[in-house]
Amino acid sequence: MTNDHRKKYSAPNVTDLAQAMISKDNVTVSVDPVNPGDVHQEPPIPPSRFLAAWATWRGRFATYEVDQVMRFLQKPESRYEKFFPDWIPCTIASNILSEGHCELGDSVTFTSNSTSVSKVFERVLRSWDKMFNSKS
Repeated sequence: MTNDHRKKYSAPNVTDLAQAMISKDNVTVSVDPVNPGDVHQEPPIPPSRFLAAWATWRGRFATYEVDQVMRFLQKPESRYEKFFPDWIPCTIASNILSEGHCELGDSVTFTSNSTSVSKVFERVLRSWDKMFNSKS
């Protein structure tokens, strides 16, 4: 996430890591977990939603600060609130390990179940259909 030379001058804070964990640049598959959707396109693109999520914080983080940031992500006035369903009150759970990663130092691991994974399944299905039709 940051240049190795900059690490000695600035340590990542909870807010920076929380924004990075939701960013589409840090997802292991090619999807956009914070896709706002487009109802005007034909067929309409539904917005992505985080149905369940888990964040593991590694390093010396204040528990109060982590709890505040995690609550803010789902807060109604937050810019991320539209990515969490209203009918699931507490979508994100988290824990804090006091020892940082041996190489990365302070870090966060974000695991989530998102509706954006349907795009991955659509791509796999299209590829499979092409291979099946060509009898590969």
